[in-house]
Amino acid sequence: MDGVDPLAIASRVEHDRWLLPVTDPYPALTPWRITAYVDRSLARNLDIVQREVGHVSLLQVDLRRDWPDSAELALPELGATLDFLAEIAADPTTGRLIDELESALSPGPAAAVVVREIKLEFAWREDDLYAPLLSAALDACTSFARVALVNTDPHTDVRRRRFPDPSDRERLATVEADMLENAGFGEYRGYHLASLTDPAYRALNTEIVLSWLLERLTTRRAGRMVTHHDSVSKARWYSG
Repeated sequence: MDGVDPLAIASRVEHDRWLLPVTDPYPALTPWRITAYVDRSLARNLDIVQREVGHVSLLQVDLRRDWPDSAELALPELGATLDFLAEIAADPTTGRLIDELESALSPGPAAAVVVREIKLEFAWREDDLYAPLLSAALDACTSFARVALVNTDPHTDVRRRRFPDPSDRERLATVEADMLENAGFGEYRGYHLASLTDPAYRALNTEIVLSWLLERLTTRRAGRMVTHHDSVSKARWYSG
């Protein structure tokens, strides 16, 4: 966004939990939200709407525990993803994955993070922030998860409701897949996966964020902002 120092953007990591841990009905599932915002002390001239940059909503899934039925969760859009995780988690007592993935992914905690939503606020939707925001969010997950995954099926129930036209869904899915693959994800059985603890993946995450910062700092100092326009409406990605 014009006039904002990119170095003033900070992040906040939050997760919801029950007031009393012993009452948590779904101990295997932990929702996380990573929010990017402009530090108030460095951008006093911005109103509250402009100060909020965007957020990434994630669900941490412990691969060593049984998961509740998606209907019980009242989150039917997660059903296919939880079924997929059940298929690739070969040993629920240790979190070991099927051999094909066990050898392909770097060692790490026995947990996955499901990317459920990436949202940029209106004032920031022309700043090419989707990949940097996702990279920064997933970098915060490396201490508690081994793999990140995104359901890139264009015809999930969530996407059908959001985008009734099948051609719009297909186009969005193509743009999303390209972004994910440029951000270090690989396609596997209709999902895109990233090995969070892989040194090469972590280095790419850092490169994505630093490249964005450098571009914005360079163009800002030159007295102009360069914006890029995709062929799709920039609103939010829903992963079902």
